[in-house]
Amino acid sequence: MRTLIVASLLSWGMISGLSYDAKAESQPPEKLTEAIFEIEDAANDKDIDKLLEYYSDDFTNTDGLSIETLANSLEEMWENYSQLTYITEIESWSEEDGLLVAETLTQIQGTQEEGSRVTNLDSTIRSRQYFKDSKLVNQEILSEQSR
Repeated sequence: MRTLIVASLLSWGMISGLSYDAKAESQPPEKLTEAIFEIEDAANDKDIDKLLEYYSDDFTNTDGLSIETLANSLEEMWENYSQLTYITEIESWSEEDGLLVAETLTQIQGTQEEGSRVTNLDSTIRSRQYFKDSKLVNQEILSEQSR
């Protein structure tokens, strides 16, 4: 379960191959796409310090993790899944009360090896993230499916 929570948290914006739904009215602001790209880049590099630079100290989410528990969970997940890849698409965006809001779809794939046993993770997470000053302040998990 903890792995799914961590995978969900990483959905906010990990973006290698960042794309945006062309049906939307306008492109998201560069500072939003840049923040999301940097989050994904840091996660793919397993760089917890760089990743946390893009989180507000007051970060909240629907899974109830704090910055500290998020960091610990990510490091544990990265130890368990030596190969993880995050790809996120921005499906839509808006501006609400001074916050940039991105709805994203993130695909997380990874492999865990325990002795001779290999476990593959394939997770798809739809979420809504709220950014202020290029920092993630809140995340809502809208749906997730993991295999």
